[in-house]
Amino acid sequence: MAVGKSVLVVDDDDLCRRALLSLVAEFTVGQITEASDGFEGLQSYMDSQPDVVFLDINMPRMDGLEALKRIREANKQANVVIVSSQATRGLVFQAMRLGARHYIRKDLPRECLRPMIKQLMAP
Repeated sequence: MAVGKSVLVVDDDDLCRRALLSLVAEFTVGQITEASDGFEGLQSYMDSQPDVVFLDINMPRMDGLEALKRIREANKQANVVIVSSQATRGLVFQAMRLGARHYIRKDLPRECLRPMIKQLMAP
């Protein structure tokens, strides 16, 4: 069952961004917005205040950790999920300390991502 949550997907890799957009679209009928770097993602967040943000870490102009920090400064309740190809203990700890709700590895199979995203999109 799809819900009406709005979503922002921020990733500089077109292929990864489109794959995540496609997966998220399975679980929401709300507005889905995309951005290709942290700066654009922050601007988009400020403009639309989406319910859920999926955010990569390594991006040009502004990395995902800085974008996460600024999003959480603007809204302590922001629901931000880091989606990254890197998952070192230090990066995960830093993202969680900055307020990320979850940390998902990009290389997880779609079958594993579906239940996680479905849970994130639940009303």
